[in-house]
Amino acid sequence: MKTFVYIATLLVFLSCNKSSDNTNTTNPPQQSISYKVNGVSRSYTAVEQFKITKGIPPISPYTFSYNISAAYLNNGITTEAIYLLVLSNTYSEIAVGNYYCQPPIMQGATTWFVARLILVSGNVTTEYTGQTGDFSQVQITKVQNGYIDGTFTASVTNGAQKLAITDGVFANVKIN
Repeated sequence: MKTFVYIATLLVFLSCNKSSDNTNTTNPPQQSISYKVNGVSRSYTAVEQFKITKGIPPISPYTFSYNISAAYLNNGITTEAIYLLVLSNTYSEIAVGNYYCQPPIMQGATTWFVARLILVSGNVTTEYTGQTGDFSQVQITKVQNGYIDGTFTASVTNGAQKLAITDGVFANVKIN
């Protein structure tokens, strides 16, 4: 009889399976982003306000838009921020794939920036945006448990000054 109870207990124990959802709400995965601006490396792991947010597509034929944004703070003051627009006319949700945007993308009087880079030095804020001739290219390499990984490049302009954003890599960006 003891053997039967032991085997029954063992079968119940083995039939219980652990949840396959790896989402950890108490310790979310470490976010990171790195890229080069005109060849100068930037790398951040303690990123404030790092997210990907779904928006309404700007114009037909796009089926969705997402905005990847990251702001870097020093004592609560933004020192740098980057924004990348992800548009698709193939998928209805973010998926592994290559997303390429070229301005101008207009909706009525609103211009959608394909990429923006904001640099703050002291009291001077300089904003570089995607102008005609610029682009953003985002490669989503992984979508899992509400987070994405990928790579990116972009070209942004402020007046006559053009910046090349290259070798961009991001990991564990939470989808909002």
